[in-house]
Amino acid sequence: MLQTHRILRHFLAAMLAVLAFGPAAALAQQAAPAVVSQATPAPVATDKAPATNPLADGYVLGVGDVIEVSVLGREEFRPRVQVQVDGTVQLPYIKSIPAEGKTVLQLREDVRRRLQQGGFYTDPVVSVMVVSYTARYVTVLGEVGQPGLVPVDRAYRLSEILARVGGLRPTGSEEVQVRRANGQELKFQMTDIASGGQDKDIFVEPGDKIYVAAAPTYYIYGQIAQPGSYRIERGMTLRQALARSGGLTERGSDKKIKLFRDGKEVGRMNLSDLVKSGDTSVSSDRAPGEHHAMSFVQFFRILWARRWITVLTTLTCFLGAMAVASLLPPRYEGRSRLMLDIVKPDPVSGEMIGSGFARAYVQTQTELIKDYRIAGKVVDDLGWTASPEMAAAYARRSSDDKRDFRRWLAQRISDNTSAQLIDFSNIMEIQYTGDNPGDAARVADAIRAAYVNETLTLRREDALKNADWFRKQADRVRADLTVTEKKKSDFEKANGILLQDNNMDTDTAKLNALAAAQPVATVGGGAMVQPGISPAQAQLEQIDASIASSEKVLGPNNPDLIALKRQRDAIAQVARSSQPKITGGGAVGPSLNTLYSEQQRKVLAQRGKVAEAQQLAADVGVLRDQYVKTVQKAADEQQKSESTITGLTLLGNATEPTSPSFPRWTLVIVGSLGLGFGLGIMLSLLVELLARRVRGPEDLRIADVPVIGVMAKPQETRRRLFRWSPGNRTQAVSGA
Repeated sequence: MLQTHRILRHFLAAMLAVLAFGPAAALAQQAAPAVVSQATPAPVATDKAPATNPLADGYVLGVGDVIEVSVLGREEFRPRVQVQVDGTVQLPYIKSIPAEGKTVLQLREDVRRRLQQGGFYTDPVVSVMVVSYTARYVTVLGEVGQPGLVPVDRAYRLSEILARVGGLRPTGSEEVQVRRANGQELKFQMTDIASGGQDKDIFVEPGDKIYVAAAPTYYIYGQIAQPGSYRIERGMTLRQALARSGGLTERGSDKKIKLFRDGKEVGRMNLSDLVKSGDTSVSSDRAPGEHHAMSFVQFFRILWARRWITVLTTLTCFLGAMAVASLLPPRYEGRSRLMLDIVKPDPVSGEMIGSGFARAYVQTQTELIKDYRIAGKVVDDLGWTASPEMAAAYARRSSDDKRDFRRWLAQRISDNTSAQLIDFSNIMEIQYTGDNPGDAARVADAIRAAYVNETLTLRREDALKNADWFRKQADRVRADLTVTEKKKSDFEKANGILLQDNNMDTDTAKLNALAAAQPVATVGGGAMVQPGISPAQAQLEQIDASIASSEKVLGPNNPDLIALKRQRDAIAQVARSSQPKITGGGAVGPSLNTLYSEQQRKVLAQRGKVAEAQQLAADVGVLRDQYVKTVQKAADEQQKSESTITGLTLLGNATEPTSPSFPRWTLVIVGSLGLGFGLGIMLSLLVELLARRVRGPEDLRIADVPVIGVMAKPQETRRRLFRWSPGNRTQAVSGA
């Protein structure tokens, strides 16, 4: 058995090796395009590539490569060798064999043919795997993540090689240069390699040199947030270059930017001009009269000048909010609580709600509380359908509302009901908002009671449906069981087979009894053997079976097979010369041997029928077990349908709220004042924008003229020490 397992493992390993080299063989069916161009400064090669790739048929072995050759199921043939300078490898049995210049598939076929022709294996399954690639590689240099040598173990495209070395660095150019071993030079753009077709993403060849130069850069300093050198992107303008370096500082000016190119200042320069490699930009300080951002002092002056707008807006919002809150009727919240027994198992079935389903279960219960089934039952329990006040309110409803009286009342309850799970607990709180504190508490308790009753009703209905379904399944299984038992009984009667409780037929049980009754013989030395069979004969039978199995795989010249045959000859000679001497156990009666042989033949003759009877017995056992479980499940569901357990625990009744939930005067006052103040500021700024005024010397900086002086009107002293006078306005004079 162990040998069979080893053979299977080696067979699977060989199949995986064949699959691993499948893509390389598949590449032989494709014409691998590559781009070829002359060594010109054009950024993209346009000439056609060769029709094939040197590695399209798989990796070509070279000097220095290390390979591992194995034969499926043969541990003795698994050498790991290196291709020598003369291009050969040394393997067991077949000695030297050429390997350089051959693909892995070609070498595998050569090794298989040599082993078969040499008589070492009958039909060997050979696997050749490259352990170390050292003969064929490409060189990657320049601005890449990890420059160096990259082994080429299959047909690689240029994009794959760049990915293996970590891609381009941030400082790398968009242009990738490839130099072939024959001196041919190719140039490609990285965007074309990434998004172009096969003519843009060529196959590399062993000996290629791939070079990525440093990207062109520009330099910028002066009143810049992040001065320094930066990479030039394709189509980058001077405005984009300023943004890339963080933009101007507060003192910088976009009107005083100088551009130096090739050591000379560019005369007429625009921010939309393209940046070139080596450009240097300088930003100077802002002029005194240039536009600048509004300061806090200017902002405060505007708000102070328009303060009456802010005051009136704030006062209007405050009075309006107070009036609305006073006119609307107060609202009260009644709160009723119950506890969900989520973590407790069901007392009947033992089932529990999983932690992953608990959130969905709570959400379902929350929606169920606001469902029409619950709200309608609350309406009936409270007797609202007989209330004149409710009937009058129903009569005042919109003419478009076509709902009946009960559904209209139920919707009213649902709209004012909310339920939520209290944080860090399994307590559900039901809230009902009403116009009267007593009604709010009473309705909240009624909703809780209706929810508990409806939950029990739903559980019972589900349990009854499940019990009925399981009873139908039990009837079906019982019918199948009856048919299968009859089929088994008829088969046993027709074939004279009787199975015992352990699923063993009587003839086999009798054969086991006869085998146990035979005395055990001892041979000199104390070895235990069966009567009439010597140890040498038993060992000879084992080695004959081993030779027969090995001859299916090994050839006649295989050393292992030759050694097995020599061992067999030696054991056969011992078996012929040895005769077991039976001692100490008494003579075995011939009648017992005869009975044993006859019973053995009888068991062998009925083996197929016994197996069929045992299969029928197994089917009967499965159906019987299924019937018992189904009946038990139906009984459990029936018991659940009669249970009064809801998984809910009622807590204390709701108490009448002492204060309304609406209006909350603190929130109304603070909210109205904040809203009014914000709207007042926005209106003040809008009015100032429509009618701009000069309120200080800082406002004159918008003009390109200097401020000469500031004149202020003298302060009045009569009882205005702490009051602001409308006449106290600043006057500024500007001039050239």
